[in-house]
Amino acid sequence: MNDLAQLHDIVNKVSIVGLGENSHGSSTIYKIKLQIIKYLVENEGFSIFALESPVVEADRINDYVLDSDRTRQYIIDNLVYPSWQTQEMIDIIEWIRAYNKTAKQKVEFRGFDMQDEATALLAIKNFAIKNDSVLLSRFNKLMKVIESAKKDSQQWNQVFLKTEEIKKYLGSNQSHTFLTLNHYLDIVYQSLSLKHRKDKSKNRDEFMAQNITWLANNSKESRKVIVSADNTHIT
Repeated sequence: MNDLAQLHDIVNKVSIVGLGENSHGSSTIYKIKLQIIKYLVENEGFSIFALESPVVEADRINDYVLDSDRTRQYIIDNLVYPSWQTQEMIDIIEWIRAYNKTAKQKVEFRGFDMQDEATALLAIKNFAIKNDSVLLSRFNKLMKVIESAKKDSQQWNQVFLKTEEIKKYLGSNQSHTFLTLNHYLDIVYQSLSLKHRKDKSKNRDEFMAQNITWLANNSKESRKVIVSADNTHIT
């Protein structure tokens, strides 16, 4: 840890630190990352660990590190990508959870990837069914437009319009829940755009950058983020 103190002059005035890797499955890299994470959290005020992982599933793991009673298998299932289903990643999660038990400033475990919209759509639908009939009606209309756009790319603009209508509705309520649902809509649009738009105006890395910015701007604690991803994404 004393060796890591040399990082202070590099990180003390920045709000985002990127930890890259040339192999997702390297045990050594993630053991070193855990030591860096400990230093940045304990000494430099970083309070978000953001992994190249699907957003909704990472939010479930975030519930765990903030003290839910979920099992380890639940955590592994929500790591989704086999590359993350390792003891080294579990060690990072368990350290964050243990740290949070006594810390005044809690550390969040978050994701910023958007390759699959299914869980984001399901999360919005489940909330709407239980809590908001207006949102449910608009959501169902959006789903119809999405199905049409998958068959006819000329309908893509309608997906954008319907998504924006829902985002405007959700934006009228600044509760944390509605902010999160609005972000899930971002993930839906990003994922569908990557999969189905022929005129791709943005790529995966740009969407990742947008999602990291969202995390920094909407954290409950501080805006200092540790980003962990492949070297190409970090670059």
